[in-house]
Amino acid sequence: MIRLIACGLGLAGFGVIIAEVINNAKLLEHRLQPYAVVIVILVIYAVHELLETRRKKKSTSPVGLDRKDKFFIVVYDVIYGLMGILMLLGIPYLWWGVIKRLAMLANK
Repeated sequence: MIRLIACGLGLAGFGVIIAEVINNAKLLEHRLQPYAVVIVILVIYAVHELLETRRKKKSTSPVGLDRKDKFFIVVYDVIYGLMGILMLLGIPYLWWGVIKRLAMLANK
């Protein structure tokens, strides 16, 4: 339970950072609310945890995973992997925003 809470809080903080990066880069016409990004990330994490629990239960059963479950898990793993890659690509934007803000504060 502590693991789930810690991951949830970490992902919530990361969602706020992602929202601020998107807002600072002006990728959208309107300002993106951080809670919207946090909710999406937490829902994806919850689905991931549910799938892992289901995968563990079914892998120990004599029947195993059926075709539908395997397909859903593969699709989800691909989406989860793409999210991870996008998060890694977002790190330089985060650093650039911090450096830019510090430079602006130093010039004042």
